[in-house]
Amino acid sequence: MLSRQSLERLFKLVTGAAEPEYMSERDELRAAAMEYIDAIDDANIRYAFYERYINGCTWDSIADKFGCGTADAVRKRCKRYILMTLTKSEVSNE
Repeated sequence: MLSRQSLERLFKLVTGAAEPEYMSERDELRAAAMEYIDAIDDANIRYAFYERYINGCTWDSIADKFGCGTADAVRKRCKRYILMTLTKSEVSNE
């Protein structure tokens, strides 16, 4: 399981609130993202994360591949998953 700090950094990238500044940080974030993605039980969410954060696909192209809804729907579903993970992390740390 990723640390709370890694999850928060990943969440900032998902929401567009942060951009990695250095190549080594980018590599570190990619490794953390892969670890996080590999641990996702839901195959659709795992696929969306992989396509977006590893392959660099747009939310629109992911929504098209799913054949459902809009780019916003897919993005929000991924965001909710991260928020749920952060909440679980907070509960387990108490």
